Amino acid sequence: MAKRIAEHFADQRVVLDEDEFFECTFTRCRIVYQGGLTGYLVGCRFQDGCSFHFEEAAERTLAFLRGMYHHLGPAGMRLVENTFNEIRRPDAEPADADAGSLAGTSPGGMSAAGQGPADAGSAGVFAQG
Repeated sequence: MAKRIAEHFADQRVVLDEDEFFECTFTRCRIVYQGGLTGYLVGCRFQDGCSFHFEEAAERTLAFLRGMYHHLGPAGMRLVENTFNEIRRPDAEPADADAGSLAGTSPGGMSAAGQGPADAGSAGVFAQG
């Protein structure tokens, strides 16, 4: 795991998996999480329209949640909403202590953006019942 301290990243793709970022600045970057071991973002700043993207396992997880939300009726919606309500709780512990943290991030200019057809084929995975 690489430890990045007070580095400035500009106009580039930065993969978060397995790295630690402390007090770093990201400017116009494509921030990527692929679903591997998460690193840390502590006291980082995001400027001038950085975008956040999910790829590989992380993208498949979002497609799974999207499928639950849209294809399992009210029960699926509640499951997904309850999951995000837990994420919103500042005192919530990660399900896996080794999973890392995104603590101390500053979201200025950060947008949530998926990559590719994340829900392609997910409709067939879920059925109301």
